[in-house]
Amino acid sequence: MHPTLPAGNPRTATVFAHPAHEWFTLASVLRYQPEIYYLSRGAFGAPHFEGAFRAALAEVGFQGTVTFANEREEEVYQRLLRRDESWSHHCCGELREWLSAVRPQVVFVDAFEWYNSAHDLVPLLVTAALRSQEWRQPLPEIWEHGVGVHTIPPAQQQASGWPAITLDASELAAKMRLLETMDRLIESCGAQANDALTNVTAAWSGKQFRTEWYRRTSLSVDYTTPPLTHGWQTYDERGVRRVLAGRSRQAISFAEHFAPLAAALLGARSAHRAA
Repeated sequence: MHPTLPAGNPRTATVFAHPAHEWFTLASVLRYQPEIYYLSRGAFGAPHFEGAFRAALAEVGFQGTVTFANEREEEVYQRLLRRDESWSHHCCGELREWLSAVRPQVVFVDAFEWYNSAHDLVPLLVTAALRSQEWRQPLPEIWEHGVGVHTIPPAQQQASGWPAITLDASELAAKMRLLETMDRLIESCGAQANDALTNVTAAWSGKQFRTEWYRRTSLSVDYTTPPLTHGWQTYDERGVRRVLAGRSRQAISFAEHFAPLAAALLGARSAHRAA
C-alpha cells in the first residue's frame, strides 16, 4: 500500500454521503474492498439504480457490499436546515449498528472540509457513532478522502496539505470506465445535467485523473469549528449565491445549522470515548 494509506489488509468500511464519491476514492475502494454505506442515493432516485450501480462497481473489480440508508438527499438538506437533532441521532444509531456488524479496523469517510454540508455530516455521524457509550469494539483508524481539493487548480492542490496518491494503470482504466457508466446512470435516472461527473472533470488534466487525496484524522476533531479550506468555495459562500440568484429560498450555513447539530451529537455523554 502507498504510505499515505493504511498499511496491510485491514477490515475496512467506507461511508459516503451519496454515490459518485466512490469515483473520487476508487483507489481505496479497489485496494481495500471495503463494505460501503451511503447516507442517501444522491441524484439517483430511479428504482432501477441500486442494481445497476452494484453491477457497475462489480464491473470495475469491487467485490464488497453496498448498503443504502433510507434517506433522500433533499431530506438530508432539509433536516440540516431545521437542525433536526432527533433525526441526526437516528441516523447515527443506524450507522453505528451497521459499523458494529462490519467490525472495521479502518473507516474511510467523506472529509470534513466545509465544502458540502451533507459531506461534512458523514464524518460527524461516524465520529458520534464511535464515541458513543454504545460502541463496544476497539476504535478503528479514520481516514478522509478529499473532494473540495479536487475543485481547485493543481498548484493549489499541491499546497493544500492533503497527501496525494497516484493510481496505477489498472486503477486509472477502471476509473475511466466507471466515469462513463456513472454518467449514463445519471442520465437514465433523470438527474440534473450538472450532476454529471464529466462536468466536474471537464477541465481536468491526465494527472488529476490519476491523483486522489487522503489523510488520516481522529475522533477528537471539533466539528463545531469550521475547518481550514485551501481555496475551494465553502457551502456558506455557494449557498448565499444560490439564494441571491433565486435558485434556493434558504442557505445552509456552518454556524447556524451544522455546528448546533455537531454540538448535539458530540455532547459530554460521548466525550470520554474521544481518541
